Amino acid sequence: MEDLVQVRATLQLWLLAASGLTVLPHGSFAINHTHIAAVSNLSQAVMDAVGRQRWFFTHASVGGNIVEGMHTLQAGRPTRYKLSIYNWPGADGSYHGGVATTGSFGGANYRAATAPSSTSSGMIYECYRENPPWQNKFACFSNSFSMSGWGNGKVDFAMDKLCWIDPDANSTTYVACMSRLEQMYPAVRMVYVTIPLTGLHDSENNLRNNYNRAIRAFCTLHSNLLYDVADIQAWAPNGVQQTYVSGGVTNQKLYSGYASDPGGGDWHLNSAGQERLALGWYALAASAVTNTAVPLVFRAVALTDNVILRWSDPTASGVTNACVHIRSATNDYPANTAAGVSVYTGTNRMHEDAGLISGQAYYYSVWISNDGANFTNPP
Repeated sequence: MEDLVQVRATLQLWLLAASGLTVLPHGSFAINHTHIAAVSNLSQAVMDAVGRQRWFFTHASVGGNIVEGMHTLQAGRPTRYKLSIYNWPGADGSYHGGVATTGSFGGANYRAATAPSSTSSGMIYECYRENPPWQNKFACFSNSFSMSGWGNGKVDFAMDKLCWIDPDANSTTYVACMSRLEQMYPAVRMVYVTIPLTGLHDSENNLRNNYNRAIRAFCTLHSNLLYDVADIQAWAPNGVQQTYVSGGVTNQKLYSGYASDPGGGDWHLNSAGQERLALGWYALAASAVTNTAVPLVFRAVALTDNVILRWSDPTASGVTNACVHIRSATNDYPANTAAGVSVYTGTNRMHEDAGLISGQAYYYSVWISNDGANFTNPP
């Protein structure tokens, strides 16, 4: 029997507007280290739109570091970085939390305080809920919606971040909590977050990496927006990833240049780390500025040395002048329209990718444009 080509296809879809602005793909979208540099090139129109968003964020000290980074960006260039911190006390270095907590710390009713009667555009409502057990951190986030009213049209985006002290956190429990909230509060975009890392090569960092791999896989499978804090932490500004190998598995670790005191084991973020993660937040916010989902059925049938690719008509979803762009690679899904090899660009609904190697795996990614040309901007 002849070997068949192995094929893997992804609904990694982008709709690129004629203005050249990148909009959120219909499918998983992880904001990671690859998106940081592009923030400086975002148009002012995108940044203005980001400045109208409303965010809810529960966290502890590393989250406080990120909030400090957001405030520093906004204070330094207020016309560019327009997201403000609710009830900012006027001094950096504080994990104050503009939104107080209520209920019993670590108890079943622990939560953010009741949402105000009205919320403001361009505001981050952040709650410093400290460090109860990881299970209660998820409960606190959930209770903030069900008991304190943060899901009743108060915010556009919401996320909860664990700390590096939570290596035993259960990813299944986390995604179950987030999935339930997504169903209950569809008007709020729930943002998944990876767990922060330390710079150590130890069993706890192994657990953090396992957790993060599970969250990334879930978001890829279920079309969730992911703020990949750990990945951003792990890449130095010069583009070198910080890794170590444990049991034959390559894990990420925190770049020491982002840590407050790596020699002393303090893995909080210094000013460089704070800015890095804050830029990641802006990349996250910008990705959702014009959230246009493009439902598309994409099928790939592997034969001996060719693959038959078929897809549904994107114009049926309201995309005018739709143009399809497909790229492939043999090691992973092409992450952008410059990666891999161009397979097809056009307006048809079928293409044969011929001349392939039997037994070789091929990964396909698909993008949609509504002007036939703007394939250059996806991160």
